[in-house]
Amino acid sequence: MATYEKSFLLSLYRDMVRIRAFEEHAAECFTKGMLAGNIHLSIGQEAAEPRDYFTSTHRGHGHAIARGADPKRAMAELFGKAAGYCKGKGGSMHIMAMDKGILGANGIVGAGQPISAGSALASKIMGDDSVTVGCFGDGSTNEGSFHESLNMAAAWKLPLVWFIENNCYGVSTEIHRVTNTPDLASR
Repeated sequence: MATYEKSFLLSLYRDMVRIRAFEEHAAECFTKGMLAGNIHLSIGQEAAEPRDYFTSTHRGHGHAIARGADPKRAMAELFGKAAGYCKGKGGSMHIMAMDKGILGANGIVGAGQPISAGSALASKIMGDDSVTVGCFGDGSTNEGSFHESLNMAAAWKLPLVWFIENNCYGVSTEIHRVTNTPDLASR
């Protein structure tokens, strides 16, 4: 079992608390009608902290903050303000911060997987020794882009790590009712 320095563990804990506070504040603002459109929270997913390039799902606020995004700029993005990471045009589902290696969240189910594969291919071609970490939800494992991206990544031996955030539902359908295996990682 790996052992970690207390300071490292405390920094992870601080990040998780910062993300939870941000998400709770965003939820409160949405509930009060202060935000335009919809919001997708990442409460319960605060522990993600990759180090290279990163793609996210439509629940990307926590991922961005874990990667070092400024919570004030992230909140400005949710409010549609020019001070936001996408100048207020990305909103909740499309937050990105290239300076932090965050290639963006995406509102289309399964759209992050081809972006992840493209990022990893670029790293391989440029030889920059970077790894891309791609996050996706369980519902996207039934999308064609999932299978195509995994096949390309394996065939081309891309520097890519994917992880599934499995809440057991693709929108409102229980994932096990529409897949042939309870172990999504085996797919």
